[in-house]
Amino acid sequence: ADVIETLARHIGDYDVVLIDTAGRDERMMASILDISDMLVSPVKPAHQDLLELGHFVHVARVRDVPTIAVFNEATRESTVELKQLAAAFKAYGPFLAVAMQQLSSYRRVYPFGRGVLEIGREDPAKNNFAQVFAAVGRVVDKAHAERVGQ
Repeated sequence: ADVIETLARHIGDYDVVLIDTAGRDERMMASILDISDMLVSPVKPAHQDLLELGHFVHVARVRDVPTIAVFNEATRESTVELKQLAAAFKAYGPFLAVAMQQLSSYRRVYPFGRGVLEIGREDPAKNNFAQVFAAVGRVVDKAHAERVGQ
């Protein structure tokens, strides 16, 4: 309830509001989905994590909220595996075409309280992060436009 009250006070102040939940509190998740344009769910490329994703996708679909899953902690070598997992779990998709890669730059900046976008030089993690969030932004914008147009 506190999350919903806080959102109600500030929702008009922003174009996009991202709510990061632990993925366990079904009541809170349901309340948040009731006011959401879309469920964007990061998921590790592992069977157990994908099975958990299925539960949240089901809750979102019952509420007529579109979903997109984003693979995270993916290695560059697992591109074929990601496509296979996306195909095997297509009922829980769609899956974003680009994944958050598991790159050493993330581990190097987090202890300093920084993100990869704050790296001053060109960096594979910085580029990957920007690509993923640009793709997520396009999907969220489309979902928002479709919900507003209803």
